Amino acid sequence: MDVDSPVSEYARACAAYTDAVVHAHAARAKAEERYRDEVARVRVVAERAVAAREAAQKRATSVDAFVGVVDDTAADLWRRTAEHTTQPGLGPTPAPVEPEREETAAEIRARLKDVAKLLGQARNGKFPLPAPPRATAIAAGAGAAVAVFAVVAASLLLSGAGAPHGMAPFLRAAALVVLFLGLVAGVPVVTGWLALRHRITPEPVHIAACVVAAIAATAVLTPIVL
Repeated sequence: MDVDSPVSEYARACAAYTDAVVHAHAARAKAEERYRDEVARVRVVAERAVAAREAAQKRATSVDAFVGVVDDTAADLWRRTAEHTTQPGLGPTPAPVEPEREETAAEIRARLKDVAKLLGQARNGKFPLPAPPRATAIAAGAGAAVAVFAVVAASLLLSGAGAPHGMAPFLRAAALVVLFLGLVAGVPVVTGWLALRHRITPEPVHIAACVVAAIAATAVLTPIVL
């Protein structure tokens, strides 16, 4: 019993050492596995953070470019809007206002497209923009001016200066035609002015003012000049 006791103790010591080594290796393996898992999680988080940063940078670049396009487009639309006013210009582009709700880029593009479409219709005379306040007075002035010119031209025709003999009946007929043309010839003038200057078509009141003024001018000047 005494002889076997040291051997038994040695065997137990070896077994305990083996168990300790095995447990140590197992703990180290678990620690390494936890470390690798942690490194993998950190790598995933870092990759997501880098991707988010790059996406944010791309969005910021896209937003800057979009803001530049919107500003340029708005300034161009503002200048084109000034073409339909009675003033030489509308001044600088007004500062943007805070919207009631945040609009998406698609909504902003659609809004700008609608404004450009309306201005295009106005340029082609297909959009009922209001005429300038002085349009009626100018229409009347144009009708009167054309009528005065027609009366003067008819007077020259009737005078027959330098005309050969026998042309008097033709000259009287030509003078009568000129007088009648003078009553309505101001309408194309008014129409052209409104189309070129304000991109709109004349309203009935403009045509009426032009014709009435022409009739009045003709009625007043004809007895005096002719």
